[in-house]
Amino acid sequence: MKTLEWTPELVGRFWSGIAQTPLGSISFGKASGPLFLDIIAPALPEGASILDFGAGDGDMADLLIQRGFKVAAYEPAEGRVDILKGKPFAQSSNFLGVFTKPDGTRFDVILMTEVIEHVLDCDMQATMDAIKAFLKPGGLLIASTPNSENLALASAYCPVCDHLFHRWQHVHSWTSESLADHFTAHGFFRKHVHKVDFTSSRTEAEYNALLEKYDHLQADYTRLVKQKIPGLSAIVKVIKDALMAWNLIPAPAKTACASNTTSGGDIRIGNESTLIYIGTLEDGSPA
Repeated sequence: MKTLEWTPELVGRFWSGIAQTPLGSISFGKASGPLFLDIIAPALPEGASILDFGAGDGDMADLLIQRGFKVAAYEPAEGRVDILKGKPFAQSSNFLGVFTKPDGTRFDVILMTEVIEHVLDCDMQATMDAIKAFLKPGGLLIASTPNSENLALASAYCPVCDHLFHRWQHVHSWTSESLADHFTAHGFFRKHVHKVDFTSSRTEAEYNALLEKYDHLQADYTRLVKQKIPGLSAIVKVIKDALMAWNLIPAPAKTACASNTTSGGDIRIGNESTLIYIGTLEDGSPA
């Protein structure tokens, strides 16, 4: 049994093939995009132009456009370019087009969500050069990636070719330190590196929104807490489940990364958190 050696040709074929399947429905943008944007919203300048670098099927670009940003998509996989251009959001006046290489256009923010773990060593320098070529002086880079992923345990076996390969084509596992060091080596100044667990945060965020939206439930909840009624958590669960059944709030996504299920299309065995890096290009860095 051999381990698959990814090449640029195989990577392009892989993602062009994925684009022809329903697997895009479990992308990071679809599963965790809204919450991810809530988390980074304070860092996004008002009216910023944003490049979704490695846009995939455009889920994150779509969400950003819905929030009023001017957005472009960078996508090197040829099989996905036409799909992006055919998306409904591509008709928006806030959509700035699809790029396959730098052409002199620059953006205030580059969003690199769940991309850096896919970049081959042979492509890394060109990828970083492209990011710097697209970014305005003083612009912001925001990147996310699985935290300390166990790549071996996230592999799949192909019985046809007798090879092991990462089921989502990850070739790098990053820690907060190695991620920050990588971008520093390429001329970026680190502002923040956050660790976020989307699997628990989504449920908590939805429940907090529920309490804010339904004032009478907030009042009932506060009263029950003050009275210290036994079985309070069970009562709250019944209320929450009923509201989900009535479609008044969305049911939480069934994600449990540590138990080998999927969160945003990424198998994260060994650590279910996500790293979010925020940095700026240092003065004088070449573009």
